[in-house]
Amino acid sequence: MNKKILKLIIFILVLIVLYIGFKLVMLKICTVNPGHEYKEIINGLRNQSEISITTNKLLEEEYFIINNSFKIKNFLVGYKKTDNNIYKKEIDGKEYAVHFLSDEEASMILTKGFSSENKDIMFYTDSNTFINLFYLADRNDFLKRNNIKDDIDFYKFVANNYVIKNNLFTSTKEMLQNYAFNYYCYIAIPKISSVTYINGDIKGWIFKTLPNDNNDVVYQVTILKDDKQYGFLTNVPRFKDESFIKEILSSVVIDKENTK
Repeated sequence: MNKKILKLIIFILVLIVLYIGFKLVMLKICTVNPGHEYKEIINGLRNQSEISITTNKLLEEEYFIINNSFKIKNFLVGYKKTDNNIYKKEIDGKEYAVHFLSDEEASMILTKGFSSENKDIMFYTDSNTFINLFYLADRNDFLKRNNIKDDIDFYKFVANNYVIKNNLFTSTKEMLQNYAFNYYCYIAIPKISSVTYINGDIKGWIFKTLPNDNNDVVYQVTILKDDKQYGFLTNVPRFKDESFIKEILSSVVIDKENTK
């Protein structure tokens, strides 16, 4: 065999070995293993339903107004304000609370956090390796490629795709993107028992949490508007009643003029 051809074959084989070695290293460091917890995340998101809302404007005195922008039918008769945006009432020895989102919480959009270049974002890890890999990923391209336009799209994508697994045939770019997605889901997606998506005149979702140690269930009502979120968390049991939810949500008005 011609020596030049032999050298070329050896060179090509070395490149192949190096490439496979590189892909094996990337495969190892870009693997997120959430264990059984991934099922706890996706089971609630897969237990989904929808509710359609038609806005029904009320008389001004019938509204409860939060942060000068979020108006909702006043279902808080007898509740007392105990803290910033938190209202409580005791019924038969049991305390019920409604916690409205603050202005700061209104800006906590899931897709914004995922695509943000702000490296001050807080991650629950002792290792900077995870964070560095996260920021190396083209996360905006991931959202665009998977047609994820808002948080609702994100939650639905998680339900159908988490955990995304890499293999040797996955490109390096997609390995990093999949890693960022898997890792972000692991730290940012709540564990819930079900989700109800809100559509119609308003858009959002209602998370129903898993029962806590006192067998309480919390309902997290979130409404999206102009790249902000509005809503509240409550353990008021009437929110398990769909007709009551429709009555309350149909009254929602977001005053753009007073929204920061």
